[in-house]
Amino acid sequence: MMYKISYLLLFLFSGIIMPAFPINISGVVIDNETNDPIPFVNIWIEGTSIGTTSNIDGKFSIKTDSVSVIKFSSVGYIAQSQAVNMENADREWEIRLSSDMKNIDEISVNPDFSYDEEMFKKVLSHKNENNDNIKAVKKFSNYDRTTVLLATSKEDKIQKLLKIPDSLTIKGKNGASYLPVYFAESLKNITQENDVDVDVVSNQKDGLLPNLNEQIESIVLNKIAIDFNFYKNQINVFDRGFISPISNVALLYYNIYLTDSTICDGIKHYKFSFYPKNKHAVVFTGSFWIEDESFALISIDATLSEKANINFIEDLNVSIDYEKRPDGTWFYKNQKMNVKFSLGKNTSFTVKDNQYGNIDKGEKLHINRSLQYLMPKDTVPSLDYMGDKNSFLNPYSEIEQQAKTGIEQLKQNPVIKSFDKIGDMLLSGYYTQGILEVGPIFDFYTTNKIEGQRFTLPVRTGQALFKNFTVGGYLGYGTKSKELKYGISAAYKLPVKTRTIISAQYSDDYALATQSQYTQFIQENPYNKGNGNFISALTSKHPNEFVFGQKRIDVKLETDLSKNIGLSVNPYYNRNYSSYFIRFKVKQAELNSFDNRGVLINFRFSFDRDFDEVYFARVYYGNTKPVINMSFDIGQIRDFGIATNSNKFYALSNVSIKHRFSIAQIYIRYMVNAGYMIGDVPYTLLDKPYGTNSLGYSRYSFNLLDYSSFAHNLYTNIHLNLNGGGILFNHVPLLSNLNLREIVSFKCHYGMQTKQLTNSIDIPVD
Repeated sequence: MMYKISYLLLFLFSGIIMPAFPINISGVVIDNETNDPIPFVNIWIEGTSIGTTSNIDGKFSIKTDSVSVIKFSSVGYIAQSQAVNMENADREWEIRLSSDMKNIDEISVNPDFSYDEEMFKKVLSHKNENNDNIKAVKKFSNYDRTTVLLATSKEDKIQKLLKIPDSLTIKGKNGASYLPVYFAESLKNITQENDVDVDVVSNQKDGLLPNLNEQIESIVLNKIAIDFNFYKNQINVFDRGFISPISNVALLYYNIYLTDSTICDGIKHYKFSFYPKNKHAVVFTGSFWIEDESFALISIDATLSEKANINFIEDLNVSIDYEKRPDGTWFYKNQKMNVKFSLGKNTSFTVKDNQYGNIDKGEKLHINRSLQYLMPKDTVPSLDYMGDKNSFLNPYSEIEQQAKTGIEQLKQNPVIKSFDKIGDMLLSGYYTQGILEVGPIFDFYTTNKIEGQRFTLPVRTGQALFKNFTVGGYLGYGTKSKELKYGISAAYKLPVKTRTIISAQYSDDYALATQSQYTQFIQENPYNKGNGNFISALTSKHPNEFVFGQKRIDVKLETDLSKNIGLSVNPYYNRNYSSYFIRFKVKQAELNSFDNRGVLINFRFSFDRDFDEVYFARVYYGNTKPVINMSFDIGQIRDFGIATNSNKFYALSNVSIKHRFSIAQIYIRYMVNAGYMIGDVPYTLLDKPYGTNSLGYSRYSFNLLDYSSFAHNLYTNIHLNLNGGGILFNHVPLLSNLNLREIVSFKCHYGMQTKQLTNSIDIPVD
């Protein structure tokens, strides 16, 4: 009997001494007058720090217990409290908030606009002024720290292939493992006068792939880990334009609500929340705080929507804090950025793990950047004040410290060293082996109708032998012609401050009559020979017969006249030989060969281009500002062996402009060039629209056109490429789930032969 009484007492007292089981309260918050849902309402349990906000549809969900009181508040509405009891705990709540205009500062509200929009218009009206205040800070310093990690796991092929011990990977809070790829920190003193002057006080960096550190900076960091300025109408990330939430046209792309307010030092601060009008739009989601009197940004948190259809970038978050200066204006204080960058389409995904939650799998780069701004009084004078060594600089996080030490050990891995060499080869075109470099690799295999399958072995001396001098050559063999062709070259970089290179080469080889000599200036990093790429060589309907023998000697001087102007001077001498498919004739009399000599001069005008110096070459990245090339070729034909009335002189000119620019998420890339040739221009130098007769798309060729359909001395070409970034497909049901992009390519050529063209050598006709 006693044990039954004990059980009864235990049961009765359990309701007092044991905590209540948590319950989930969900519902919707509605405007009492309009019956519209209210987004971003602040919802919290009274007396605790537990809270949430309503979503864009006014819906919310929060866990509590049966003795709680839940508070609801939003700017412009009367706050409301609701107690949790047994009657309302198991049903959907409908919370109605009434307007409270008396708590809002006086402002003239246009009947066509809400209070939120009128306040936002105040932000826009002060935007230029506040941006100018930031530019008015003439001297400051920034301490920049960037970490790049690659998501991995014990099961990943990468970690297995590299045989990386688990002890060298970084463990994330979510249970995922990360491989440190790159770590850098820099300290810079910056002066903003007529131009921005940057004095690098210190710069330290290390990477898993040492040969690619510069490329990681140029391709990834300078395109993604940028300095964000939301006062601009457009934020450019990875050369794509994203509309700022305080853009002049922001209300066309965003729903923007006034969601909170507070008083600090007697001045009211307002919080705005923003999200895309269309869930697939490539714009930000987040919030920002502004000061009432100046309407300047105090802080902003922005995330590129996870539902936005963006190539490569899967998740991007940026947070900026501003600091009030003694004169009452605001300037940057801190900027933090995290981005998840997929190395390939659909190669990365997130899985749910019961123990750790969301764990990243697949090929994902995680880029973390922390940028701290220091005013002149805090300007750091020397290298001794990096990282943890200075009290006013942000200390290293645990992950950053692990990345620094992990990279040093991992880059000694022999497999990683091999990957480093291969990556460097794909970028520079050369594979380094000791004192020798093999390449350009794209010259290894080409095709033409005379040689058939052409295999070439090019090689030169590398930096391990001479830093400023290289000598090399190549040997080629055609399976059909069974001939050996060759070339030798040398280049010397002068030991002067301005980049200046002198080079010379001699070749006895076959030349393509269909390839423009101006491609080297327009394309910048061109293929030296062949069809333009391997796909063209493999898919050509028939081999290129417009090939002729040529012995060539040329000398080239390359130098920079200024930061934005480059000069190339190239004297040359050619002996050209008739081939089975191209017969050189004068008045129907066949020539075995003829000579031409001249000088090719090119001026290159570029503006703030990103590039890397790769031994004797430059690798350029993107062209968000126009690049202009002006070329002039003056020469003479000689040694015909047949009398003609021509003076045999020729003059050629070519002008090209290429540019890539963004309009929101759309970007357009174009190249336009035009040329004019006068005098006795040999057929080998006449303009012929470059066709590859293949399925291999090449940016500056007409891939479906026959190899040589036309020959002109007055001509123009237009190459236009538009990438919509999903601007249409993202709005189409079903298609939006396929991650499709709109890409439109348009190419046009126009040419003619004028009376200013005289031809001692007949133009071949089919």
